[in-house]
This record gives sequence, structure tokens and C-alpha cells, in this order.
Amino acid sequence: MLYKLTFLWCMLLSIFGTSQVRNPDGVDFLEFMTSDFKYEVMLITDKISTNKTSEATIRIRYDDRIVEFYSIAEFELIDDSIFINVIPKDQEVKVIKGTSTYNPDTFLLILNEEGNFLKGEATDKNSTTGNKLKFTTANTFTDQLRLLKRFYESDDPLYPKIVKLLKDEFILE
Repeated sequence: MLYKLTFLWCMLLSIFGTSQVRNPDGVDFLEFMTSDFKYEVMLITDKISTNKTSEATIRIRYDDRIVEFYSIAEFELIDDSIFINVIPKDQEVKVIKGTSTYNPDTFLLILNEEGNFLKGEATDKNSTTGNKLKFTTANTFTDQLRLLKRFYESDDPLYPKIVKLLKDEFILE
């Protein structure tokens, strides 16, 4: 009986303990440079809750490696600008491709009221200065899909949900 309860508890933690986005509501592609690497970033967020936060899944691609970590995105409107502070939930990083140790980054994005990227920066716990973020422009669904495939395989559980979201964004425009 104790074994069954322990097994059930572990299963619940594995299902609900992680904070991966389950129903993507926003996808952004960004990049930043350090002296060592160019880092490509895919930021996926759930719907914004009433307390102006959202679960976020971050995938970082660099030097033929991909890592993933979970964050909380906090949204705030200040003087006609939307500030999005994306803070790692913990120091746990999942290596998706390659071998790596990686410190989760914190991101600050500033958008105008229409949601257009103005500026941003990425920092990790070991740096005292931020790295300037650049928004990756993808003007077509095909461009967005090409970027998505740099981070996700088609058999990943989130992949079809992200594809649907990207399709819906281009149909609505």
C-alpha cells in the first residue's frame, strides 16, 4: 500500500509539479549575444491570469544545444509601455539537445501598447550586466514554422498546439 501511495504521489508531482505551458497563448522568438555565443530564444506563454502573470516555457538554442526551463511572466502597464519580466521558477534546466550546464536567464521585455517589441535584455544569475535582446522577425507562417522547428520536434506534445497558435495568428491578421 505504501508503495502504491508513493508511486501515485510521484506521478502527481510529475504531472502537476512541472510548470510547462500546457495551452500556449503567446510565442515570441528573440536572440542575444555574449562574447561566447549567439543565443536564440523561444518564449512561450499561457493566458495571462487575473493577477497579471502567466506560466512561461523558455527554450534556448546555442552552439547546437537546446535547453529548456520554466518561468513566470509578470505583465505591467507603465506609461504607455508594457513591461514583461520573465523570472525562472527555479534553477532546474532540462537539456533537450546536446550536453550542457546552463543557468536560467531572466528576461525583461518592453513593448508598446500595440504589443510591438521596443527593447529588452537577458541576464543570468552570474552576470552583473544584461545582454541586449533582439526580436526575431518572422513575417509569414512559413517563417514562424521554420523558427519553431529550430526548437521543437514534431513529436513534442506542445508542437501541434504551437503550430495551431501560429496559424491562428496569421489567419486573424
